Amino acid sequence: MIRYELVTSKDDALKYKSQIQELAKISYGKDYFTDELFDWFNIKCIGNPVISLCFDNNKLIGHSMAFPQDCLIDCHPIYSYASANVMVHPEYRKLGLFTKQTLIIEEYLKSKNINLIISFPNSNSLPVFEKKLNRDAFLYNYLVDIDYNDLDTLIHYIEEVKDNRSILEINFNIFLWRMSKPNCEYIIRDGIILKKYNDKYTILDIKDYFKDTTHSFKKDEKYNIFIDGRYIEKYFKNHMKTPYTFCYKFLNDINIPKHCKEINTVSLLLANPF
Repeated sequence: MIRYELVTSKDDALKYKSQIQELAKISYGKDYFTDELFDWFNIKCIGNPVISLCFDNNKLIGHSMAFPQDCLIDCHPIYSYASANVMVHPEYRKLGLFTKQTLIIEEYLKSKNINLIISFPNSNSLPVFEKKLNRDAFLYNYLVDIDYNDLDTLIHYIEEVKDNRSILEINFNIFLWRMSKPNCEYIIRDGIILKKYNDKYTILDIKDYFKDTTHSFKKDEKYNIFIDGRYIEKYFKNHMKTPYTFCYKFLNDINIPKHCKEINTVSLLLANPF
């Protein structure tokens, strides 16, 4: 018998920790949810996680969660959650469990007056977000490989987009939590936030005053950066790039100014994989 259970507190999340870790191992084929990563998402987050669990009798077969990710748009607070860690047991896929579980989470968040839910769907889940979950908008951006020689191009790109964007950013408390993600090496250089991965640095956040911080970059380092898809052809047409989709849905628009409802770029600090 298929049944769903909603977990909305840290204490309750701990009760299912071993089952969730086992489902992650089956779903991903590796020990993804280490104790440290589970606790970071579910226990150390700012606020409470919201977790939808799906059982076949007592067997956990589906997991979807959202964690608090309060944001700012033009310094206006937006109370938000981010979708993450979708897992469906291989024997139960293509039954609509992910869609059902995500909608359960959305209904709960809406009842709690959460403004926004955000997602960075991968290629497997993107069709579900596009066709079944009615997200308000999809931003088809790119993670672009650059190096020191591309800094002038990057300066011109930032100068053009800075007055033509409504950027979704995280607030300071979420930022501090974000920088504590286990097994990640973060570096802050003069306001530029980098994540080191193998021999490359991902630029997680970049400000409008970027041109005053270019001394933070080194000639022997390789980088990648999140670029607004509207400007790819003009500035980075010949660069190696990976599509990276962001989508969102406003669950409640209480007290949100109209201009804050049209997001066209985001800080990569919001993206769970980083």
